[in-house]
Amino acid sequence: MPADYTNLPQVQDGYGIGQLTARELSDTVTIGGVEQKMQIDAATDVSWPSPFDGIIGMSHSDGGVAPSSYVNITKRQACTSNSDGQISCPSTSTANLRYTFMQLLVQDYTLTQPVFCLNLKYTSGGKVQFGDVDSTAYIGELYKNPAGTVQGWWYINNVTATADGVSHGGDVLFDTGAPSTTLDAAVVTAYYSLVNGSQGNAADGWMVPCDATLPDFTFSTTAGNHIIPGSAFITQRNGVSMNGNAVTVASNMCYTRLGASTDNSGTIGTPFFATHYVVINQNEPSISFALAK
Repeated sequence: MPADYTNLPQVQDGYGIGQLTARELSDTVTIGGVEQKMQIDAATDVSWPSPFDGIIGMSHSDGGVAPSSYVNITKRQACTSNSDGQISCPSTSTANLRYTFMQLLVQDYTLTQPVFCLNLKYTSGGKVQFGDVDSTAYIGELYKNPAGTVQGWWYINNVTATADGVSHGGDVLFDTGAPSTTLDAAVVTAYYSLVNGSQGNAADGWMVPCDATLPDFTFSTTAGNHIIPGSAFITQRNGVSMNGNAVTVASNMCYTRLGASTDNSGTIGTPFFATHYVVINQNEPSISFALAK
């Protein structure tokens, strides 16, 4: 941060349940040995539930200019969905739009493919790969899905989630920054009805016995049927609930990372990305995935 940073434009952004105040500036960002000169937000005041160094945005370019390549959620306003589950997002002033790291890679480097690949883990060992696909990192075949993009958000339409005979279809955002997966309340409620000892509701989220074996969650796209392993949904005993409140629960109960959406769409978050190898094509656009090894 330059000594005279107080003269730089100031922004206030949110991400998940955290907030920050930052200054806008240009700097050189290096990831995996690749350098890019780009605009970033340098935080001066941060409020996060857990510490980390920063956020690199991988939103879609939406035709050439993309939302901030650093913390950018409040600039890219919240999306909503209609009664059919179709997603729409408010327009965003181009004054707040920037090139993403991936977009700059596509412009400035000769990549084998215009893709970035996510092999993320709850524990150590996860990675992001630019420009090529690691065929040894996943099980079986990659399921390729045409992707939609709205104000930089990646989504797949006509996604149907099913649990205990209850189904719901609509557009679903795929967001690595979402700590949980949130889907139709009726489907999620039906899912927890299959778990002995589960407690909760759509507004506050659910708890399950920490030693419970959760069933795999099933959803389908035009590419086929898919699962999110139930084990990916169990989280800490004490921490933050689905609505962002700090909670303390009984020693034998754990909160989960599967909750109810507040509208007719949904969000596929961390439980999916921590268990799948995901290939996102910047140009087509498309999202391909398979269970990770």
